[in-house]
Amino acid sequence: MTSLDPPFSNWARWSARDRLDRLKMPGVYAIAIADSDLSGVPFSWARSVCYVGMTNAAGGVKSRLKK
Repeated sequence: MTSLDPPFSNWARWSARDRLDRLKMPGVYAIAIADSDLSGVPFSWARSVCYVGMTNAAGGVKSRLKK
C-alpha cells in the first residue's frame, strides 16, 4: 500500500478545525465521532470515521467545513 502524499493531518477537535494546516487548498477530509479524544492522534481509518468528503472549491477545505 502506498502512503498518502501529502498525508492526512493528525485528528483535531471540530472546534479546532480552523487551525489545521493547508485549509486553503482543495483536498479530502474525514470526520469521526468518537467516544475518546482523538485530537493529536495520527490519522487512521478508524471505525469512528462517519464521513469522508472532498472539495476542489476555490476556498479549499476550510470553506467546505464552514457549511
